[in-house]
Amino acid sequence: MCYSKCNFGINKALGETVKIFQFVLCVSSFLIGGCSGESDKIDPVEPKKENILEYQVQSLEKAKEVESLLQKSADNLRQDIENQTN
Repeated sequence: MCYSKCNFGINKALGETVKIFQFVLCVSSFLIGGCSGESDKIDPVEPKKENILEYQVQSLEKAKEVESLLQKSADNLRQDIENQTN
């Protein structure tokens, strides 16, 4: 009978030790993960947005150039058709 009571006390103490170990492990993992060096810092998002906007502006400018070329080509074609019919 004493054996079962003693065994229960050992299991209880062992369970508490495991809980303390788990707590210490979690806290140390949090602290280690929270400390970062200069190389781990995240770059600001603003330069990426500027690059995207700059790319879009360049694309629009190219589209305007293409539109003007197409308009000139259509005008020349229309002029050629008018010259052939007259």
